[in-house]
Amino acid sequence: MENTNAVIQVTREETAPCCQTLKITVPAEMTQRIYKQTIRDVGNQVKLPGFRSGKIPANVLTSHFAKEIQSESLDRAVNAGIREAVKDLRLATSPKFEGDQPAAFKSGEPLEFSVTCETAPVFIIPEYKGIKVTRTVKTVSDDDVADSIRGWLEQMASYEKIDRPAAANDLVKVNYKAECPEGVELTDEVKMALEGSNSWLFLREPERFPGISVAIAGMSAGDAKDVQVSYPANHNVAALAGRTLTYHVELIEVHGKNIPALDEKALERAGVKTEEELKDRIRKSLETRNSQEAESQVAESVISQLLAGQNFELPPSILHAQVEANLKEIWNREAARGAKPEEIRERGVEYNDQATKAATMTLRRTYMLMRLADAENIQVAPEEMTGVINYLAHMEGKKPEQAVQELQKSGRLTEIYEDMRLRKTVKRLVELANITDVQA
Repeated sequence: MENTNAVIQVTREETAPCCQTLKITVPAEMTQRIYKQTIRDVGNQVKLPGFRSGKIPANVLTSHFAKEIQSESLDRAVNAGIREAVKDLRLATSPKFEGDQPAAFKSGEPLEFSVTCETAPVFIIPEYKGIKVTRTVKTVSDDDVADSIRGWLEQMASYEKIDRPAAANDLVKVNYKAECPEGVELTDEVKMALEGSNSWLFLREPERFPGISVAIAGMSAGDAKDVQVSYPANHNVAALAGRTLTYHVELIEVHGKNIPALDEKALERAGVKTEEELKDRIRKSLETRNSQEAESQVAESVISQLLAGQNFELPPSILHAQVEANLKEIWNREAARGAKPEEIRERGVEYNDQATKAATMTLRRTYMLMRLADAENIQVAPEEMTGVINYLAHMEGKKPEQAVQELQKSGRLTEIYEDMRLRKTVKRLVELANITDVQA
């Protein structure tokens, strides 16, 4: 009689923090049962002349489809073993075979193999209810509203030619020229930096030529003067970095900023009828922003206290991937600032330390929030996911069904779910905090 109580044997060995080797034995009784079930399933799927579907004898099936049955039986036995081995583990990575995958399957004989995997870190959750934090409360003043309106109007400003000396924040048209320093190759980049005709310059930061705003201020159209320009050591035109050059500058035109008035046309553009309505809308917007900033301040304070003193180990491959992503961001950031590849490489150790520290903080935060989400039984409702998917589909011009398929295929659907779950966890932590409000 077949033993239906056969149990998969699993031996676990922690080879490093968050790293496990699982030695799995699928018993003989189970491999035999899997083999018989596979034959039945194949018999229900295939067709052979002279036999009705589902009525093909087992010996005929094993004669015609021996390779397929063996392969499928092996896959089923391996998957059953892995499912049993990891059922109570918090996996960080998918199990991988230690060495080669089992090559042969024999019905009625034990199947032995080993897999390795990385698991989520194990740590004690600190007390997270009633954490004491301070929330800075900012009151929106009339000056705040006025500044916001002024900034909005400045965004609509235009520049008009004026007859007065140049001043800060003006737009000027100039001719400029400097001699090429000895030993510097006259590349297109250097040529553009050394000479220009009818070129437009803003007299504000960031300056195209360091110190040019102060030098030109007070000049009128038609004036000319020599100007000393000192390039910093990290200037984006590397050939000129660290050098001081004398430029001959001719001022052609001065254009001043013309800020529109808060008139009926501006109010119409804002979608309001009166100035008071505009002020009320802006006040509410600023109050919302201040409230969000205050809640973010509380959240970060709570999480910072939860992570204080936590030094639990992290899954090595997950940490490595995060470090690599951080390094890529650092490289792109420095390259955008004008740093040369060799300059970035020279600071490789420094940047690697930065990337590793940031990755460690990010992952510890994530794993802490995941554990707290479990502790508070936080879930994302189907309608919440549907709302996000519909929004993404609309933004990308796709049907929701198509968006779901693509998100599932790329793995982003799970990422979106987890991100929403962690956001809800942070919100819950804020609700549970002991908050003291302090006026800014």
